[in-house]
Amino acid sequence: MATQMSKKRKFIDDVVFFAELSEVLRRESPS
Repeated sequence: MATQMSKKRKFIDDVVFFAELSEVLRRESPS
């Protein structure tokens, strides 16, 4: 049960990380 929770938390962290990363790239890239 605990491992399942940590796995879900890691998944959420990855999603948030990639979301912020794409946001930064979109802002930095010349439009």
